[in-house]
Amino acid sequence: MARVPIERAPVAGRQAELARLDEVLDALSGGLAQLVHLVGEPGIGKTCLLGELLERARARGQLALSGRASEFEHDVPFAVWLDALDQHLRSVASRTLKGLSAAHRRELGAVFAALAVDAEEQDPPLATERYQLHRAIAALLEQLAGEQPLVLALDDLHWADAASMEVVLHLLERPPAAPVLLALAYRPRQLAPGMARALEDLGERGGARLELSPLSWQEAAELLPARLPGDVRKRLYADSGGNPFYLEQLVRAVERGELRHGLGAQLTGDGTVPSAVAAATAREIGVLSRPARLVLEGAAVAGDPFEPELAAAAADITTKRVLAVIDELVDRDLVRPTETLGRFRFRHPILHRAVYEGSRPGWRIGAHARVAAALDERGAPPAVRAHHVERFAQVGDLAAVALLEQAAQGAAGRAPATAARWFQAALELLPDEPEQAEREHQLLLGAAITLGFAGQLADSSEFFHRLLDELPKGPSPLRTAAVRFGALVEHLLGNHEQAEQLVLARLGEIDAESEEAGELRVELAYGGFLAADWEGMRGWAQEALAVERSDPTLQASAHSLLALADYSLGRVDEAKREARTARELVDGLSDPQLATRVESITVLAWAEYCLGELDPSLAHATRGIRISQAFGQAHLIVAQQVVQAMGLLLKGVPGRAADVAQDAIESSQLSGNMLFLTWALTVRCDAALQAGDPRRAVRFGERAQAAAAESRSPWSSVAAPYLAEAWLEAGQPERCLDTLLDARGKPRLPPFPYYAPRCYEMLARAELSLGRQDAAAKRVDAARQAAEEIGLPGPRAVACRAGAELALGRDDRERALAAARSGLELAEQAGLSVEAARCRLLVGRALASEDPRAAASELRRAHTDLAGHGATRHRDQAAAALRKLGRGAARATAAAANGGWAELSEREREVATLVAEGRTNREIAEQLLLSEKTVANHMSRIFRRLDLGSRAELAALVERSRHA
Repeated sequence: MARVPIERAPVAGRQAELARLDEVLDALSGGLAQLVHLVGEPGIGKTCLLGELLERARARGQLALSGRASEFEHDVPFAVWLDALDQHLRSVASRTLKGLSAAHRRELGAVFAALAVDAEEQDPPLATERYQLHRAIAALLEQLAGEQPLVLALDDLHWADAASMEVVLHLLERPPAAPVLLALAYRPRQLAPGMARALEDLGERGGARLELSPLSWQEAAELLPARLPGDVRKRLYADSGGNPFYLEQLVRAVERGELRHGLGAQLTGDGTVPSAVAAATAREIGVLSRPARLVLEGAAVAGDPFEPELAAAAADITTKRVLAVIDELVDRDLVRPTETLGRFRFRHPILHRAVYEGSRPGWRIGAHARVAAALDERGAPPAVRAHHVERFAQVGDLAAVALLEQAAQGAAGRAPATAARWFQAALELLPDEPEQAEREHQLLLGAAITLGFAGQLADSSEFFHRLLDELPKGPSPLRTAAVRFGALVEHLLGNHEQAEQLVLARLGEIDAESEEAGELRVELAYGGFLAADWEGMRGWAQEALAVERSDPTLQASAHSLLALADYSLGRVDEAKREARTARELVDGLSDPQLATRVESITVLAWAEYCLGELDPSLAHATRGIRISQAFGQAHLIVAQQVVQAMGLLLKGVPGRAADVAQDAIESSQLSGNMLFLTWALTVRCDAALQAGDPRRAVRFGERAQAAAAESRSPWSSVAAPYLAEAWLEAGQPERCLDTLLDARGKPRLPPFPYYAPRCYEMLARAELSLGRQDAAAKRVDAARQAAEEIGLPGPRAVACRAGAELALGRDDRERALAAARSGLELAEQAGLSVEAARCRLLVGRALASEDPRAAASELRRAHTDLAGHGATRHRDQAAAALRKLGRGAARATAAAANGGWAELSEREREVATLVAEGRTNREIAEQLLLSEKTVANHMSRIFRRLDLGSRAELAALVERSRHA
């Protein structure tokens, strides 16, 4: 697509800011990803600086792209990204697609027309998994930056749609592994509160934040014509408050003879344009000829940027007349050509706003209708037309209702916030007629669900209650579904009693022996799990089983819930029997059957995990995720991912566990589910610990603590043990104790028996590291008691290991050896490879003084096992113990096969795989369409992250990772 040069506004002053931008661009040329925040009030010069940044980037040979959000189009999904990338992608689509995975191409093709691929129609994505699109966009940016550094400027983000902002936040959370500069300009006070906090929090992790202040008199003088008298120049500066745009508007007014003295442009400080500036802008528009004014108003309705054809449709004139007038508008600098041939922008968003709001309201409604009709003729998708339709449609317009509903359904998976808005807009247009009641209920349900997935849980709750108020109280599958989902939302808000009352009220409306009553009792039992009410959970699960003629899926759910409740109450034998029954039922059901009650397989996986039945737990968690994805059951996918990641950790696969936990984190963040986010972050913390990165584990643990504090759940204490262990492994036992103990010195134990042995074992190690052996002995006794109460080999192995550590601290080698060997036997019985290797390490240490040869044998085997499972920290402890014996340990790059390998980006893994195939940097660059410098940058990061010293070591690691 041909490009037209953009006229750059002069940059007055801002020397410090320009110098900082030059530093950022130089760092980008060095191959490092960069971030810049430009913040300030309207008209302060953010857009001007972005323009200068882009030109300086181009002068350096960098790829410079930009997009801008628009005040009147903030409901169009991904609008700012489409503005920034879509046209460029049209010119490089075939080359860009070659470097992207099939999954990424599918995601990107749903948003960017230039990257659309010919394929069978895909199932709509799960709203909780829209992070897959965010990752695809990150991969796209990495691909674009492969040949030359990429500068991507996004302006006026305070008006960006929610879907666009989610992508921005993802890129701040996980910056591209390529030389990409993300330059963000926005007005902080006009951002949504939650978005402002997120941008500030993520911005603190790196990048330049440039807060633009008013120009000084010396700086502003560059913008003031020398021909103006000195007193007028000073008055203009004073009345503009040093704001460049306001100053420019006042100068224009003076030069037109509209203002001579008494300008009085007082700044309000709240983002409102001063009255004199607004008046000057209005006069600038007012002097236009009638045809030019009509075209300008049509353009304001068509959008910013706009196409002449749509401006013509809005103005109800021919495109030929519009094109004839646009030259006048360009000459007056009211609009400017964009870099895309045939598209134009308003000089400034303030001008766009003035034109749009200055048009006649009645005419504006008709203009939106004409644009919508023109888009319909083009075959534009519902999401593009919906923005205009909701601005002209009247109550009773069923065609508009249908289009808005269609647009909402299409956006629900990737842009649920926008979908919720369109569902609500359709509701407002629906006539209050009895024959429309069913449609109203469906729209209410759609709004409630999409609000929930958008993280707006309080609003979601309100819509669920509104729906329940309108639905009949008799037999109604829709009412029961609304009760179930509404109760889940209340649980996630921490309103456990309200959730229970909601279900109980529905239970009182129906036949107590009906299958629907059984489903509601299962819902109450599941609510008991979320509220950590084990007696209630058990009681309701038993009542659900008492219902006659219940189908196998309901029975499977009830038995699964009963198994977890029994375990939580210390009835381990009963829990095993219930889990066995549930397993037989679940394994006999088809995927479509399980999709109707996906909590059956989810809770079963949790129960099996707690009971030490890891293989079936992982199998059921994996199947549950597949069913949820295939049948659109998104509400429990995070719980499935969490238990899957926990199982992978116990099986000694921390890299894969970290990947799954990261998916769960991103899903939870997008849905605002603080309880599930807490769980996901604790598992990510644990994976970092096992991979030997305690500093990163501390960061995840602290985030888990923060999320737990917001969850208003009895489960909020689950974060403390993980953060405490992270502090302990980071060499700060005092902080470990402070985190896990209350003011009276009692452990803050989560409301679940699984955690107790681990917490007491950790406390024992902390006390030992501080030299307090008596205190450690008490913690070891508590660990043994907690493990015996559970009665399973896994917890008992942990307690034995704690006893061995204590005995070694007391130099009681014989007792240490006995405890470590008991722990080893129990861990192997439980199938816990990493736990077994840790016990074996203690066996080796206990044998060191009496039988060095046997000790070395045990330590080498422990070293090999720990390395093979990515447990790098414990592997290093084994290596240190061998060095004490004067024995060496082979370098264990296999650790990275499970651990560090997962920390690599997808592009880095591609490069590593090609290295393993014997390719040179040049050959890799040619195959992946990258520069040799970019490949070298990837190689540097790969060697640093995996602690490798040669391409041969990397090739060996890749081979081991395949087997892992």
